[in-house]
Amino acid sequence: MIIARTPDSPGKRMKVLITDVLHSIARFYIRIRAYYLQLTHSAGITLQTRFSYRKARHYATQSMKKTFLILLLALFSLSSPAIAEPIEMAQDLALDATVSLAQDKPIVFFITADHCPYCEKLRQEYFKFSPGDERFILRELELDNHHSVVGFDGKTINHQLLADRYDISLTPTVAFVGPDGEQLTEAIVGVLTMDFYNYYFEKALGESISRLKDQTPEIVQN
Repeated sequence: MIIARTPDSPGKRMKVLITDVLHSIARFYIRIRAYYLQLTHSAGITLQTRFSYRKARHYATQSMKKTFLILLLALFSLSSPAIAEPIEMAQDLALDATVSLAQDKPIVFFITADHCPYCEKLRQEYFKFSPGDERFILRELELDNHHSVVGFDGKTINHQLLADRYDISLTPTVAFVGPDGEQLTEAIVGVLTMDFYNYYFEKALGESISRLKDQTPEIVQN
């Protein structure tokens, strides 16, 4: 399975925006200075007019300096690496199912295993900021983990047995399920390259959300 690079982050786009603003301020300052020099050297200008313009220019300069400092601090803060949210382990799928049903959000299982370098690659390069995505509920399942989890039916089961129910034996695998625990679309298995992963993920997510909305009345009746 081929995988994709995520689009530019909001922080990167904000850096570009702030850089453009700083350049605009610098160009504005240069024009103001050139105009001032031309004005003060023009014939016939009065001392009072020159003083009034200097005073106005002083306040404008101070204001620009403050704006420049604020933007510089903002740019510096954006340069610091953002802290990624950890992916929550599956613990209470009955509770997650309640949220999934109420908000038409698919549950996305990120299925991993110990000593799986591609799992870590996917975690760091794609799912780094996904826990904050409001479109789905992201939960990690460890294929070789025997820790208990409350299943969709409210009964206790462990991570390994839950993964077995979906016939998953390879990691990393990303599965999309509804509040009844049934898969909504074909799972994404493996990682070869990150170049197209975003395309496959968004396609599967879109199909899952659409199918979940169609199934919601039927699930509620059952």
